[in-house]
Amino acid sequence: MRAEAIRYIVLHCSATRSDRPYSPEALERDHRARGFHGAGYHFYIRQSGTVIPLRPLQQIGAHVRGYNSCSWGVCYEGGLAPNGKATDTRTEAQKVALRQLLRQLKALAPQAEIVVIVILALTATGMGTLTPPNGSSSVPASTHAPNTSNLPHHTLPMESKSPKATLQLWIASVLCLFGLALLGVAFFTPPPGEIHSSVLVAYGEVMTFAGALFGIDYHYRH
Repeated sequence: MRAEAIRYIVLHCSATRSDRPYSPEALERDHRARGFHGAGYHFYIRQSGTVIPLRPLQQIGAHVRGYNSCSWGVCYEGGLAPNGKATDTRTEAQKVALRQLLRQLKALAPQAEIVVIVILALTATGMGTLTPPNGSSSVPASTHAPNTSNLPHHTLPMESKSPKATLQLWIASVLCLFGLALLGVAFFTPPPGEIHSSVLVAYGEVMTFAGALFGIDYHYRH
């Protein structure tokens, strides 16, 4: 993505409890488990104030549905009190690092607005969406100022699966049904009750391909 195309710099939190460390590796793992190709944010700010790059600025993020192609995503560790209640858990080190990072990003894309996404309501999918500043009043106001000390800081918006990923899931599902149908036909084909080894091999190949589309990986041990 070119800096001129960036319309928003979006601030998130990891929506994790402040007394439980949430490492970049854990963030990466959890995002991959949700179908993403790595962590969806461009930067991650630890409680210590350490800023960790996750994606190049030129790479489209996966952090806010419908606006990934025109935004950069910044996430800070925390956002929930030890009792699980949403609150501003930023440490002083995080606030300093956040202000510095936002200034740098604004220098690269001065036309971009800084938008803070809040947890409006956790649905069954835990998804959130970004509405432009002139849109729904349910979304927090954006600001051009890099000082975010008075802004709400609670979010867990994630992009839905891409059309490509959705197509892969459909193909994998169809392949699973085809494999089961293949076994059923082979079972009732004379001599009934016996499945030829070639059918089992074909079934294994089909299911291996379907598993790959589902994202399942395995290795043989020698």
